[in-house]
Amino acid sequence: LEMTTMLATGGRELKSLDKEEPWGGVVWADGPEVRGLAFVPLADLEELKTILETNAVEFEETDGVLAASVNGQDVFLKSEGGWIFVSGRSANLDTLPKDPGAILGGLQDSYNLAVRLDIQNIPQDTRDMLLGLLQLGVQAGAMQMPEESDEQYALRTKMTAQSLKELTRAVNELDAIQLGLAIDEEIPSIYLDIEVTALPDTETAKRITAPKGMTTSFGGFVIPDATISYNGVSRLEQLQVDQVNMMINEFRDNIQKELDGQELPEDVAKTSKQLVEDVFAILTSTVEEREIDLGAFFQTGDEQAVMLGGIRVADGAKLEDVLKTVVE
Repeated sequence: LEMTTMLATGGRELKSLDKEEPWGGVVWADGPEVRGLAFVPLADLEELKTILETNAVEFEETDGVLAASVNGQDVFLKSEGGWIFVSGRSANLDTLPKDPGAILGGLQDSYNLAVRLDIQNIPQDTRDMLLGLLQLGVQAGAMQMPEESDEQYALRTKMTAQSLKELTRAVNELDAIQLGLAIDEEIPSIYLDIEVTALPDTETAKRITAPKGMTTSFGGFVIPDATISYNGVSRLEQLQVDQVNMMINEFRDNIQKELDGQELPEDVAKTSKQLVEDVFAILTSTVEEREIDLGAFFQTGDEQAVMLGGIRVADGAKLEDVLKTVVE
């Protein structure tokens, strides 16, 4: 940022820039109208004019508001209370907050860079319009591919329709999505937080809170010196179980049809089809128990790399029999 600022000012230091205050922006959706306001803690309007002049940006000043054109886009700027406010419409600068940092809701206290989307503050008509545009885009690309069989196309179409249904439900039931990037120079570390909040008593809220109280049998996969380590638990809702089972059954049927078309020897075909049935039976029984528990890690050394993963299954003995048959 300092390098960019120096380039923007032609090497001049911005003496009135308060480095303890955040830079920020906010967008309001008032029906079909969208209003935006950005702010920078720069107290001296003359320094702002210097930046514009250095970058050959022409501007006019009327009643304390600078009107400029940047890359063909009209931009309006105003200095007030130690801040420079920026908007695409001059009317948005008529009433300005005394403490712009308060609009950020504390994001600036926890993160170096953050964004928060308050979904329920987007009018329903606007959400419906955006979902409609997305659906049109998906339908435009829903043509059957030349190399795609009828069964594969039917499965992809069904999964796409289900995904759109899930997305529509999530958009209507989610309250907010927040991303935050923080840099801790003392540890040192860089981390990214992803926070999702759902409206109370909704299907989405039930799914988010479903893993509460669950324990894992794969905690040992989280190794301090591993290059990558992962551990996760989840509890599926019945709707999710039904959706996954639908996909499992479709995949199983497709594989069986592929085997039928390969003209394998009778004993090989029989064994192969039984293996497929056994594997998908294990998958189905695991999903039916509704609890997912898994872990994995990847570790690199000077002479070797090790990757190991594990997942809880409903019938470990049956899976072992399947693997022995595969080896034979």
